Amino acid sequence: MDLRKLRYFVGVAEAGGFRRASEVLFIAQPSLSRHVRELEFELDMKLFDRGSLGVKLTREGRNLLLEGKDILERVDNIRTTLALRTRALHTTVKIGAPSSMAEILFGPLTQRLHDIYPDLHVVCSGHSSKLLASLETDEIDSAIVTRVSCAEMGAAWKCDPLIREQAFLVGRKDQINEQGAVCLEDVVRLPLVLTPMPNSRRTQMQRVANTLGTELNVVAEAESLSAHQSFVRQGLGFAVFSYTAARLMKEAGQLAITPIEDFWSWRLLVRRADRAPSPGAALVNNMITRLFSEMAAGGVFDVEERQLQ
Repeated sequence: MDLRKLRYFVGVAEAGGFRRASEVLFIAQPSLSRHVRELEFELDMKLFDRGSLGVKLTREGRNLLLEGKDILERVDNIRTTLALRTRALHTTVKIGAPSSMAEILFGPLTQRLHDIYPDLHVVCSGHSSKLLASLETDEIDSAIVTRVSCAEMGAAWKCDPLIREQAFLVGRKDQINEQGAVCLEDVVRLPLVLTPMPNSRRTQMQRVANTLGTELNVVAEAESLSAHQSFVRQGLGFAVFSYTAARLMKEAGQLAITPIEDFWSWRLLVRRADRAPSPGAALVNNMITRLFSEMAAGGVFDVEERQLQ
């Protein structure tokens, strides 16, 4: 089997159609369609039902998608496996993450990698709103991004869910009851200090506000956690963050936090889907996944118990 054709088939299946897949895979749509038809002929089975509204996987197509993704993942990891055996990784890997994630992750990650692979150089960067743009331009190899739903990420990205974390309201101690919880419908009516758009959590809050016939009352915007802390301490408004960031703001002093009912966010490890990671990047990604599991088990995150099973 031609692995290139298998990769094209998986790309079409994950993109939900030939047109979108051709944009993600950087191949002309007629050529992409031809490769998939050749694969169907080679396997002697129909993989897609084609109609005026698009394409839909057949039963055989669904089975091949499961097997094909596993095959491609193993092929993509061959270089990494060989490099790991020799530990000959003289390379640089660039990782991006929001400031709250960077503060708890980058230190342990870099220390562990340095102890095992001293010739692997890791460059860490922040600026949460620019992470996907940095991935697109190859300024970084992978990034940790926050999304209310994993489905928000399109076919252009390879996403590995790390944790699903509780969202918290952050305010001054005289404004927050830490013994209870607050509902999202009440939160969207408060004066708020938020991260600039695009921001998944803010978008979801705006949707809730729209259903209530109102707009978010955004009194200030900031990228950095320290700026949010300053605005909230001044009493300008409330901030909304996942537990890790909310806890860091609380520990800075003069602030309190309380959970927002039924409001969660995914932390996703994201890279470009149109290319395999380098051996060094794959190793760093695996290490990040392992560290997240360890930190979740150690109570660093406020996560659902079923994730730790």
